[in-house]
Amino acid sequence: METIINYSNKISIVKSIAFQVIFILSFYALSSFSHLVGFPLYYFDLFRIFVCLSIIILGKPNSIILGITLPLFSYFTANHPSLIKTSLISFELLINILAFYYLTGKKINFAFSIFIAIAFSKIFYYLTKYISLEMGLIKGKLISTPLEYQIIVTLIITISYFIYSKVKS
Repeated sequence: METIINYSNKISIVKSIAFQVIFILSFYALSSFSHLVGFPLYYFDLFRIFVCLSIIILGKPNSIILGITLPLFSYFTANHPSLIKTSLISFELLINILAFYYLTGKKINFAFSIFIAIAFSKIFYYLTKYISLEMGLIKGKLISTPLEYQIIVTLIITISYFIYSKVKS
């Protein structure tokens, strides 16, 4: 009987790992696909959406890996954005993830935690981007994605987290 249970657990673990690998690879595929369409899909903050989904589905370690590597993957496959801006985006996503886990660890509401984590990471991003622009490390505008899009995506993620937390409990 114990052999059957162990075998069942091993199958369950393999299925879980396979699901996580496929899920993560789909994020990389979608991010590379976004460079092929004519519309700037980055307006929808796909990396943040992917990372926020991964927090719920894949957990902290995989979310951290995804948050750091998605922008790098984009840089190495499409040579966009610049390496410095890619680093800023990776750090922004990492801060988003860590702030979320910090806040939920303090027993702060699930949806409010993601909202604050996103806001905090965006403040970090825009401060470091401003400094990078002022130092001449990168070129362009401080705000390249319209604020309306950023607010809408943040609200959609927050509402999704709120609904998820209600369904989960």
